[in-house]
Amino acid sequence: MAVNKNEPGLKKVSSLGYALLCLLARRDRSGYELALFTSPPRTYLLWSARHSQIYPELAKLTAAGLVAFSHVAQESRPDKKVYRLTTRGKRNLRDWILQKPRATPFRQELNLKSHACWLADPEDAAGLFREQAETARAE
Repeated sequence: MAVNKNEPGLKKVSSLGYALLCLLARRDRSGYELALFTSPPRTYLLWSARHSQIYPELAKLTAAGLVAFSHVAQESRPDKKVYRLTTRGKRNLRDWILQKPRATPFRQELNLKSHACWLADPEDAAGLFREQAETARAE
């Protein structure tokens, strides 16, 4: 789990949490929509998570002030929550993007970071990717 050193009192955010923040950085989404991006066969971020993991993680992100939600009324279905990234969440995500990703065999943080790197300073983001390219060449 990564923690944003710039946010005092902020609890650690899991890799799944950052995957959700990356998706919310692009646009507001419901929990169902977030699940579509992280469930087979559509694991667009090369990240896999079940509904039973996503909703508790959204609750943690909401409690931490990184995301907020609004209720959307639906006629033939129960109301739904649409989640959005808060200013604090965007700042946390931007700081996390530039941290060196942890090497993991099945889930690649670098892939997540590339999805939201547009939030970071372009030179800093380019430096991260250059460093990762050098690491890959060395391996």
